[in-house]
Amino acid sequence: DLINEIATKAGKKLSALIQRQLQQWIAVLPSYIKACLPISCCES
Repeated sequence: DLINEIATKAGKKLSALIQRQLQQWIAVLPSYIKACLPISCCES
């Protein structure tokens, strides 16, 4: 939520960059770590 709030305030281009970087970081995490995170695998 904090990252989304910062990204919203930072502007659309920076917001998109932050979202892509975060998604890439989450994508490479091991499954056992992803299972502990409060994220949905269906988010885009």
